[in-house]
Amino acid sequence: MNDSMAKNIARQTELANQAEKRRKREEFDRPFREAQAQWDVQAAQQAAQQRAYNEQIAAEQRAAWMQEQADARAARMQAESDEQNAVSAWRFGPDGHAFRDWKIGAAAFAERFAAREHDIAAAFRDDVAEHVTETDRAQFASKQYSPKTSREKKSHVFNALALSLIAADALFVVVWWVISWFPPHFKTMLPVIIVAASLGVASFILSVIFNDTAWQQSNTDAHAAGIERRTALFGFDPIGEPDRVPVWHEGVRPPHDYYLGLEDGPSRSLPMKNDLPDIKYWQPEPAELHEGHGMPRVANLLEEWKGTSLVG
Repeated sequence: MNDSMAKNIARQTELANQAEKRRKREEFDRPFREAQAQWDVQAAQQAAQQRAYNEQIAAEQRAAWMQEQADARAARMQAESDEQNAVSAWRFGPDGHAFRDWKIGAAAFAERFAAREHDIAAAFRDDVAEHVTETDRAQFASKQYSPKTSREKKSHVFNALALSLIAADALFVVVWWVISWFPPHFKTMLPVIIVAASLGVASFILSVIFNDTAWQQSNTDAHAAGIERRTALFGFDPIGEPDRVPVWHEGVRPPHDYYLGLEDGPSRSLPMKNDLPDIKYWQPEPAELHEGHGMPRVANLLEEWKGTSLVG
């Protein structure tokens, strides 16, 4: 009985001591917990304040951006309105009326000018056809004005054979280099390469031996004579320059294309009445053809156009 009571007393004493230790530890930790809680509250408040500040800055930036966009749209609209007003004022004013009248005359001038260029090109083609045949064109392209001689034919054959053998020899060299990694086949290709190279050199030498220099010089002379004859007739060689036509007027081609487009495009040039060039200064004067020319049709047109005006 006494032992049981003693154990109970000891147990209660131990529990009391543990409770006292817990109490003291809690009292010791309480200031730290309170400080931590206070710090957490302050941190939460600061975070909330920072979020509110960031949201405010973002809202101000969005408002500023939207205001900039609105100002830009307003500026564009004002600029477009000012441009439209300026164009309307010009179009219905004396400068606009003067430009429309001028443009009609410039367009008619351009049409007549283009018609003359077309007539000159057609007349020149007919004049050329009287002196230049299809045979002339074929000989000019091939640079062969007489049949090849027997020597020249042999030279051509040997030359083609030499080129073929040299090309084949080059191919053999490549194959030889590839199979040179395999010793059993290395020596078998070498004689083939030597034979092909020798035949190619021999063929080239034969092509030089059979080369007919007299025939070649005759063709060169005939080619030069044909160019000289056509140049004397037309002022240039119409076969060598198929897109060229003789110069039919004096002066520079009028810049009417530029002025005809003044009203086009978003950035308009609005010329004043005094800025418009006088169309009569564009009048082309027919050119004089060289003596001994072979262009009677072109000459007749130039004679017909003398004293006539393209200005309406």
